[in-house]
Amino acid sequence: ELKSKNVLILKPTKRSGGVVVDETRCVDKVLSILSDRQKFRFHGQKENSCLIEQRVCHQLEVILKHRWADEKTYKHPKPGGYSLPQLYGLPKIHKQRIRLRPIVAVSNSLQHKLARWLVEIFKPVTKHFDRFNIKDSPKIADDLDRTYIESIAFKAAENAGIPTTLRLQDMLTTDRPDWNAVMSYVTSIYRRFEVAPTPVSLATQGPATIPSNAPNTIT
Repeated sequence: ELKSKNVLILKPTKRSGGVVVDETRCVDKVLSILSDRQKFRFHGQKENSCLIEQRVCHQLEVILKHRWADEKTYKHPKPGGYSLPQLYGLPKIHKQRIRLRPIVAVSNSLQHKLARWLVEIFKPVTKHFDRFNIKDSPKIADDLDRTYIESIAFKAAENAGIPTTLRLQDMLTTDRPDWNAVMSYVTSIYRRFEVAPTPVSLATQGPATIPSNAPNTIT
């Protein structure tokens, strides 16, 4: 039996084991999340669930009346036996300067079925714009690293006299760089990341030279 009434033993989000947390501290963290006026706003009136359900059902009837959906599709997003959304558990992170993100359980809420139905409808649109979406923090970190590497590579290529982009007509008339010069350029790129992992000015290292007697044109 626990001596302190404020201590809770919760299941971890991942894997097995137990997480010992202070209930008072967790509640304070939840309140600090809700006090952020940039993300949350206090609504003085109580949510009228019956009115919202009537509005959703009315809009679905309009869709069915105009034959924009069949009977089966009409019944699928129709709300019924719902519950109010609520915060999912308590924060289990106690590290300093870690932003807490509220997780709300909406699996049985009034708008849940309708939201899932709309997700299926908009899948072709979201798939088209998927490359512009940021899914998580590691994804954006990888994108920024890739952008930084490409920026260094293009600048080094320009300093080495290697064209970064060519039209088809230019490819037929532009002299091909000497192979040794190209390999020197690639080697210089690798050395930048081996010696200096932090961003370094390209002016600190001379560009690879391309001999004036470059052979043949691209055919």
